[in-house]
Amino acid sequence: MKTVIRFFVIVFLIGIIVLSYVIFGSKGTGERAGTLVKLSNKGILFHTNEGELYSGAESNSSSSGVINKVWYFTVKNDPELIKQMDDALLSGTRVMLHYNQKFITLPWVGDTPYIVDDIQISK
Repeated sequence: MKTVIRFFVIVFLIGIIVLSYVIFGSKGTGERAGTLVKLSNKGILFHTNEGELYSGAESNSSSSGVINKVWYFTVKNDPELIKQMDDALLSGTRVMLHYNQKFITLPWVGDTPYIVDDIQISK
């Protein structure tokens, strides 16, 4: 009986560790460059800052059209970062955004798995 209890305790602890890693860990990190086209505060119960970055247009060789490249992201809840993004949005300057990609999205974190935590504004 003690062996069965130990087994379930170990399985439970491993499950907690794996779940914590999936919720709080990052699956990737990177940077994207472009022009901010939208920054908004969304939500009913949990308010998050969401944005869109336009990184240019790309022609599609298989069809006769142009594909606009818009990247959707969530902004970390940092007033200084949000102010810098607002300034870049109003001026229309190019920016480089640093982000962490999460495994899953939680309602109080944001709508997208891409959490932006830093901005570099082009001069």
